[in-house]
This record gives sequence, C-alpha cells and structure tokens, in this order.
Amino acid sequence: MLPQHLKKELKGRYLGCLNCRKNVIISVDFEHQKMSSNLLNQFIESDAEKLSGTPVFRGTRVPVKNLFDYLEAGDNLEEFLDDFPTVTRTQVVGVLELYKIKILQEYEVAA
Repeated sequence: MLPQHLKKELKGRYLGCLNCRKNVIISVDFEHQKMSSNLLNQFIESDAEKLSGTPVFRGTRVPVKNLFDYLEAGDNLEEFLDDFPTVTRTQVVGVLELYKIKILQEYEVAA
C-alpha cells in the first residue's frame, strides 16, 4: 500500500520512502521531473540571503556541495554527519537518492 504522504506525487518507478522505509513508485516522464523537484525542495533550499544563493541543506547553512566533496575525498556519511550536525541523515540520503534517480533517468534516455 502506498504511504498516505506520497499518494499524490508518485507513479511509475521505485524509490524508497525516507519517512516510512517502504518502497513506492514514481514516474519516469515529465511528471517524474516535477515530483523529483518537489521532493528535492524538501531537502535543499537556495536563498540569496544564505551564502549568496548557494544550494544548502534545508534549514542549515551547509552547502550540498560539501557532501559531494566529502564523498569524492573518500570520507563516509558518518564523517560528514559528525562534521555537520545540523544536517540529518534523512536529508543526506534523500539528496543522494534523488540524484541517483536523475542520473539513471538520464542514462535511460541516452541509451
């Protein structure tokens, strides 16, 4: 059964729900891009008043780029979360999941 908090947004492709840990379905078309954008806005914000509009984890001043810098350097999620305690694991996993879907979708279109 589809979680109530996701019923309106999802259809077509699997994604793990971060709130209830159930698998749900999302679409791979235009509707998917709209849904991904809406979900991404739950985890990321960009405001000219915060770091000149640099995308940050919602409710923090931690740039999303820092996460990718840590991963590129070989650091794990625990190290990132320890160094940036205002960022939650849910935010990090949410951002990674949505970027994974975006990359896989673009690969499917290109193939």
